[in-house]
Amino acid sequence: PRGRCAGVRRARPRPRRRGSGAGRAPRITALAGGLGNRAFRVETVAGAFVLRLNAPPGEALLLGVDRRIEIASQRLAAGIGLAPRVIAVSPDHAFQVCEFVAGVTADAPALATPSGMARLGASLRELRTLRPPAAAAADLASLLGVREALRATGSAWPAELDTLLAWYTPQ
Repeated sequence: PRGRCAGVRRARPRPRRRGSGAGRAPRITALAGGLGNRAFRVETVAGAFVLRLNAPPGEALLLGVDRRIEIASQRLAAGIGLAPRVIAVSPDHAFQVCEFVAGVTADAPALATPSGMARLGASLRELRTLRPPAAAAADLASLLGVREALRATGSAWPAELDTLLAWYTPQ
């Protein structure tokens, strides 16, 4: 079913009508940005999509990314129009496909304007209406475990993460 993408399924070839774009190769354009992922705009006869090649699991973990929570959160945000719809996710989370939404990246200068701040505030108000994925609490416990393991080995742990953890940890 559309919008339910536990894994990537091979699409069945559909008969094409003359003039439907059959035989036209997709156009692929690299997109800028991202710390560890690479993203590409893929234009096909079916529409425009974003193919994201995710950072390897070890690198994602170092960035504090849990792909299960990320995808669940994106699907929630897409449900209220704040994020692109997730089309497919590979079972190992190595890549994902989302709808392409044309727009401008919200960088610091754009957000620093009165209209940028108003748009950001409206988006944050909408996001606050969503219930976080259930896996988020387990992820927090996992992160606390990583912090303790690093401290036990004498490895560095950024103090900023303690501040963030204190904000998220129930008192």
